[in-house]
Amino acid sequence: MSNIYTSYIRIRRRDKEHLAEDEIENLFAQIVNVHGVFGSYWVRIVKKYRKELKCLDIQFGGGKRTENILDSIEYFEKYEVVERQNIEGEKDEIFEYEIDSAQAFVRATAPRLCKYQFDSIIIKSDHHWLANEGIEIDNVSNQIMKIKGIYYCSNDKGFVDLYKGSPYYSPQLAYTEDYPYDYFVLTETE
Repeated sequence: MSNIYTSYIRIRRRDKEHLAEDEIENLFAQIVNVHGVFGSYWVRIVKKYRKELKCLDIQFGGGKRTENILDSIEYFEKYEVVERQNIEGEKDEIFEYEIDSAQAFVRATAPRLCKYQFDSIIIKSDHHWLANEGIEIDNVSNQIMKIKGIYYCSNDKGFVDLYKGSPYYSPQLAYTEDYPYDYFVLTETE
């Protein structure tokens, strides 16, 4: 049995230009595959081109893989590729792909833990313990505590919204263009 890898790929052109529609479709078809066939391993496929950032974001499930995310060094010469990956039960990691031109191959950098941050916590409760402590609350059921922090987590999307009998319950999922939500955004960091 294979682990389920949830991969979130961000691709942008090295020349900082917009991706053309045919480039988007070609990259999408190249990346989303399970054992050489287009599809996703137990993870819903999401594709989003973000015009304001000039990048393509793709989510899919990839099982164990030994091959590169794209099959040719020419892709990496033209595109910057970053992958946030989750292996069931582990914390998310970031991989950046770089070209070793002397050896004519592409490798991922050593993974680094993906940091998430927050600037407030919403507490849903009928008990107003924050108000009792002198902390301002916005209404009865949502108590907002202004606090900043950083955390690590696991964003495993394997089996999310999949159930037996669903047309999407399969180890080799197809792409559904009208999938209803866009729940992942990789942000730029300094």
